[in-house]
Amino acid sequence: MFTRLRLAIVFTIGALALQPRAASPIAYRFSFPEPEHHWLQVDATFTGAPTVLPHVRNGRLRALAVSSPQRLATLPDVPTVAESGFPGFDADQWYGIVAPAGTPDAVVHRLNAEINKALQTPAVAQQLADEGAIPMPGSPTAFGDLIAREIPRWALVVKAGNVKPD
Repeated sequence: MFTRLRLAIVFTIGALALQPRAASPIAYRFSFPEPEHHWLQVDATFTGAPTVLPHVRNGRLRALAVSSPQRLATLPDVPTVAESGFPGFDADQWYGIVAPAGTPDAVVHRLNAEINKALQTPAVAQQLADEGAIPMPGSPTAFGDLIAREIPRWALVVKAGNVKPD
């Protein structure tokens, strides 16, 4: 499966200058739902915080680092990869909402306003925080700019890692 998390693994292998045989990505169609499936059969994994937080909290997994540029409030004692000796490392996972091309600006701006409003409600903010997510309300233009910055950045990782879609 060609995913951003898989690219994070390829990025890490390159950033840490690991030999390909020392760290091989294992692709799964979904994040591991239960630790009994595979957690204890691999040496390390990159996956989203919502998937691993319950297992880190109950002691079944040990978080070594977070790949975002800043520490997570839900794991304040876990350093970033950058703090662990790899300055500039950033393989942050983010989510966003897009609409089909040609959607009227008025509809896009209304959706954006309502989403930003929801992100600021205590219930949504708490749910996101519990999952290790950091709400980032913003504008459609700012989100488009983020996507535009990310495409060439990850295209380099795809090329350097010779990543092919499955």
